[in-house]
Amino acid sequence: MGKVIGIDTSERIPNITILEKEKIVLMEKIEKDFHEDIPYFLEKKGIKPEELTGIGVAIGPGSFTGLRVGLSFATALSLALKIPIKGVITLEGMVASVEKDGVYFPMIYARSGTVFCGKYEKKGGRIRVIEGPMVKEVKEIREENMFGSGYEKFKELLPPSPPISYFTSLGIARIAKEKIERGEVDSIFSLEPLYLSPSEAERKRRGEVEIREMKKEDLPQVMEIERESFRLPWSMEEFLYVLSLRGVLALVACEDNRIIGYTVGKEIGDKMYLMNMAVRKGKRRRGIGKALLFEFIKECEKKGMKEIYLEVRISNEPAIELYKLFGFRIDGIIPFYYEDEDGVRMRLYL
Repeated sequence: MGKVIGIDTSERIPNITILEKEKIVLMEKIEKDFHEDIPYFLEKKGIKPEELTGIGVAIGPGSFTGLRVGLSFATALSLALKIPIKGVITLEGMVASVEKDGVYFPMIYARSGTVFCGKYEKKGGRIRVIEGPMVKEVKEIREENMFGSGYEKFKELLPPSPPISYFTSLGIARIAKEKIERGEVDSIFSLEPLYLSPSEAERKRRGEVEIREMKKEDLPQVMEIERESFRLPWSMEEFLYVLSLRGVLALVACEDNRIIGYTVGKEIGDKMYLMNMAVRKGKRRRGIGKALLFEFIKECEKKGMKEIYLEVRISNEPAIELYKLFGFRIDGIIPFYYEDEDGVRMRLYL
């Protein structure tokens, strides 16, 4: 087949490889300025999309934001060019890019004290899964041939391992090329990221939190959070009106039968408008907002929404950074949207 592109956006520094037969046409890390604009990056490198005949894309484990960016681009490219696509587990791509045969333990930095990891054998160009992918605490790991961002992050806490050269998108391209040639392809409509469980540390920090649909009887507690969180809070009547509408997605986070956070959205065609979101003071910086947003996005995907959009105060940097973490991009500035301040419009394409 012709040119096959391998895309890895699962870690902090995305990278791309293009293979033609066995020859490497392009193998580069993506500069920071182009992390969210892969088409422009390819254009800058003189690669025309119509030259591509197949796509391999990392599906995780890895960065939630990065995986969404890579998958969005890869599926859109597959649809536009009508070319096959294959999702590849990131850890397998890492091993496939290593030149020597052997048993390897790739590791991707996850969160404090934990890594995404697995154990794989490479033999004659084929990858065999021995164990994984999984999330493990670093203190539990005692393996050989460890490599990757997780190993570099926690090297001082782990047994010594020989230097291992790898380039994940090269392995992604190799695996995808082989599988596509055998007719093993994915549907753009069913290709999903591989999300592993959050770290034990984050679960402990979050505590026993339940996320469920919002009920009318939750509103007195929701109003407490609303009033302490916003300069121009919604009224009880506004909440009651929104909850009475069709196509509303409203979730609450509960701890010990107490509401500690909520999010409210409204379907508008095939888009979801994220209208309101807040976490109770004293419960912030524990991952409650992340958990709510994660569940909100999953529900939108189940509903078949094509995108989520929202407005946020231009001064609300913590919220803007949270949305960016999940792949939202700034779509524009709305002058005086909040009467006393400009608003920022953000979008996430699903």
